Amino acid sequence: MSSVPVRVVLVDDHEMILAGLQAMLAGFSGRVRVVGQAGTGDDAARLVTTLRPDVVLLDVRLGPESGLDLCRRITGHVPETRVVFLSVYDDEQYVFEALRAGAG
Repeated sequence: MSSVPVRVVLVDDHEMILAGLQAMLAGFSGRVRVVGQAGTGDDAARLVTTLRPDVVLLDVRLGPESGLDLCRRITGHVPETRVVFLSVYDDEQYVFEALRAGAG
C-alpha cells in the first residue's frame, strides 16, 4: 500500500463548499492532501498547471464559467491529472458531457 497521499486541488465558486470539502477530506489525513483551492476557472488552471495534482475535484458550474470547459483545459495541459466532477444536477447529460471533456 502506498504511503504517498493523493494530492488534490478543489475548485468551486462557493467558499462554503470549498470549506466543507476541505473539512471532509481532512478526515483522510495521510491518504489525501489538499494542495490548493480555486474559485474561478483561470485560478484553477494556473494552480493545476503549477502544482500538477493527482486529482482535481471540480464543480460543473463555476458561476458564469463552465467546469466542462475547464476540464478540457486541464486534461489538455496536464493529462496525468484526473478530474472528478461535483454537481447537484441530476441530468445524465452532464455525466456524458463530463466524460467527453476528459473526466475520469
